[in-house]
Amino acid sequence: MALFAEFCGRYAGKVYRQKSWRAPRAHAEGEEEFLFFARVLLFEEIVDRYNVAMAGDSRLPPIVRHINRTHHRDESRHLAFGRRRVAELFERHAPGWSPEELARVREELAAFLDASWREYYNPEAYADAGVSDAYGFRQRLLADEARRRHHAAFSAVSVAYLRQHGILAAEGAQ
Repeated sequence: MALFAEFCGRYAGKVYRQKSWRAPRAHAEGEEEFLFFARVLLFEEIVDRYNVAMAGDSRLPPIVRHINRTHHRDESRHLAFGRRRVAELFERHAPGWSPEELARVREELAAFLDASWREYYNPEAYADAGVSDAYGFRQRLLADEARRRHHAAFSAVSVAYLRQHGILAAEGAQ
């Protein structure tokens, strides 16, 4: 992350601020550790999908494709570890959580995934690119059905893994 921030600072002149925020609260036994690793896994899964897509995109310069291919290769180890760690932590701690605590964990993960995707639509970046109604442009993008399908497709492997391990409720279940 530090190298990417350095790149952005050097070549773009800044790093855009992250907009998400979580209020501190009490956690059930093991919940905070589990949520940390689950959030990291979701974030890294999204980034890895983009690495794979960009590595195979012939419209990009070869160096960009090479960097993304290399990052994907390196990231695959982190993802394998993360998946295993998340499942292990869930299996260890979830049996001790109340139904309300489990529901809260599931809601937080779903909200985190949504917030992670929304970070890709930054009105400050649109304004810097010359878009006159940057916030309205962002709102139109967020409402676009093609964007929703894209996010669902890029998140499908992660969501399926979490459902397979009982971490997220099965599709259609409450």
